[in-house]
Amino acid sequence: MRLRSVRRCTVRTPELRDFLRAFPGFAEMAGRNTCCVPAQARQLPFFDMQPTPSKRLSCGIVIVNEQHELLLCHVTGRGHWDLPKGGIDDGEAPIDAALRETREETALVLAASELTELGRFVYSERKDLHLFATRMQRFDVARLWCESHFSEHWTGRRLPEMDAYGWFGFERAGALCAPKLARLLRESIDLRATLGRLTRDAALVLAPVVTGVRGPALASEPALAA
Repeated sequence: MRLRSVRRCTVRTPELRDFLRAFPGFAEMAGRNTCCVPAQARQLPFFDMQPTPSKRLSCGIVIVNEQHELLLCHVTGRGHWDLPKGGIDDGEAPIDAALRETREETALVLAASELTELGRFVYSERKDLHLFATRMQRFDVARLWCESHFSEHWTGRRLPEMDAYGWFGFERAGALCAPKLARLLRESIDLRATLGRLTRDAALVLAPVVTGVRGPALASEPALAA
């Protein structure tokens, strides 16, 4: 058998390794999960099937008010604003993840019954977003605070993931977000249509519950938009 008719491949299961041993030219490489697979074996259908890594899923809530404004959170140390959202935990339902992440990043306590599902959207090659929406009475964002923290790389300081909050008009919100989220809000969500749907089908959240007390402001904290 000519050398060009074989290829090194990773064999991940004992069953596949035993099956391939039946082909002439199969050779295992000592100490590795690697073998030389002959061409006739590579013509089998499963060799054309590349494993597709599972996408990460982030869940969040689109919070709008009657003044055609969207609630955004400023990402600490970054130049953009974001929706309250974050990764789902194993075994967690998307709506529960959205409620938890919103509570952790804004201190807003919402009920599942106050949310309208918008659906799952492609965000990037490696991540999807599952979003919900609610229509809320405008309130002072100075009440909001972030309980989830991270360690700053250079100093080791513990900083909140979000350091400011604001209500922003629909026409301005996209310009403040990262490009992928801005495109999603513009092309897939359509904030005006979402507000119309919520006005028609869902009740207004009159007095949002905020847990705890907002901590001291950071020295570099952006100006809050009430």
